[in-house]
Amino acid sequence: MLQMRSFSDTFIVVVTAPLGLIGAVAALLLFNQPFGFVALLGLTGLAGILMRNTLILTQQVSDNISAGMKTSPAVAEAAVHRARPVVLTAVVAALAFIPLTFVASGGL
Repeated sequence: MLQMRSFSDTFIVVVTAPLGLIGAVAALLLFNQPFGFVALLGLTGLAGILMRNTLILTQQVSDNISAGMKTSPAVAEAAVHRARPVVLTAVVAALAFIPLTFVASGGL
C-alpha cells in the first residue's frame, strides 16, 4: 500500500496471489506429491513472485497513462516493455524451486 499509494492498485496486486494455486495444485496432483511444508513454502514464494510481477506491470501501466497514453495502448506497451523482467523472474524462480522438489520427495 505504501509503494502503490492506491487501494485499488494494491487490491489488484494482492488478488493475483491465489492464481498460483491453479498451477501448484495441478503440479502436486500430477507428480502425486503431498501438500506439506515444502509445498507451502514454494507456494508462498510463488505468491510473492506473482505479486511482484503484477506490481511491475501495474506500475508501468500507470506510468504510461500519466505520460499521456490511452488505456489500451498503455497496457499493451507495458506488457511489451516489462515482459523480459517478468519472464526472467519467473524462470529464475522456477529453477530455484527445483532443489525443493528433491527435498520434498526424499531425494538428494
